[in-house]
Amino acid sequence: NHFIQALCHNSLSNKRSGSARQQTINDAIASIKESLALYPNLLNAQVNLALFARKAGDDRQMMEAVETALALKPDETYVLDIKADHLAKRGRYKEVIALYEPIVAALNSNTSQPNRNYLKKLAQAYKQTGQWEKLAETYGQMLTHYKMRHYTSKRDSKRNRMRMKRQRERYLKDRLKYWLLMADNYRRAGLHEKALVPISYAGGYV
Repeated sequence: NHFIQALCHNSLSNKRSGSARQQTINDAIASIKESLALYPNLLNAQVNLALFARKAGDDRQMMEAVETALALKPDETYVLDIKADHLAKRGRYKEVIALYEPIVAALNSNTSQPNRNYLKKLAQAYKQTGQWEKLAETYGQMLTHYKMRHYTSKRDSKRNRMRMKRQRERYLKDRLKYWLLMADNYRRAGLHEKALVPISYAGGYV
């Protein structure tokens, strides 16, 4: 009940502003702490405490909840993203890389759909630290793991055909974008032969 009460306070805070909003966020934090007093290892409560504390601007409490949640589940998506954002804002990109690299490696070997934010934030960290070859490889992972879901329907109508056409156009646009980014970063790394491969893929579509 405390957990549900916290979620309700959080939802109400989205409809308020100023001091009323801040008070409602504080109420959400107080309720989630009541929940944790009863069940300290409740992962969802720790995740929500991190989210609410970030909303309240309380970095200390946010990071304490993040570390507790990660101790319970090292690949918890929401808190990984919170921690990565916290580190990136402080220019600590090497720590972002250390956070995501082992998780991305494990996901890539076990599933075809890793979390999109993992790859996007890892790519940003590689870019900030000038690791061009790894950045190119990360764009390649995006191509591999984020195939666009085409719109399908049993009804053969003009509207559905237009939807499928737009989906194909977006899919092609995304693939061209990442192939060219791969090539550009392989070139920056001085790996010109590797750069030729995504260029040839892109050329086959143009």
